[in-house]
Amino acid sequence: CYGLSSIKSFEIKSKNWLKYKTFITQEMLKKGFLAGNTVFTCIDHTDQIIKNYLKNLDEVFKKIKMCENTNSIDMLLETPVCHTGFKRIN
Repeated sequence: CYGLSSIKSFEIKSKNWLKYKTFITQEMLKKGFLAGNTVFTCIDHTDQIIKNYLKNLDEVFKKIKMCENTNSIDMLLETPVCHTGFKRIN
């Protein structure tokens, strides 16, 4: 974990990190959260919103842990793997 108090980021030390990052976004979108490996918080986020976010993220982390043990993340991805950072597209 790293970053400012209101903008925390995290990374999973794994060769599959970008796949996991993609998976986090994919699964959290299904739960109504636009999420990745950076958490943007503000004073409008209630305790209930934060608890719901963390509960759903915990479920995703459990799936990632299973993938780390079985190397099956590829079967769970429904989209192309995200890029490593900013890239020009023209």
